[in-house]
Amino acid sequence: MRHLILDKKVADSIGWSAKARWSPSEYGKYLELINDAMEHLPEAERSDCLEMRLFNP
Repeated sequence: MRHLILDKKVADSIGWSAKARWSPSEYGKYLELINDAMEHLPEAERSDCLEMRLFNP
């Protein structure tokens, strides 16, 4: 698993409220969300590539 960044822009892309900090459990939920999405999006090569799509929709 790659290290991913949960920032305000990414949070907005997934429908989460934008805030400056997320708890460890919220970050864990974000990682689960990305990993689940990776299973259903075979065209996404890596989790950080999917994250980039969320950052730059």
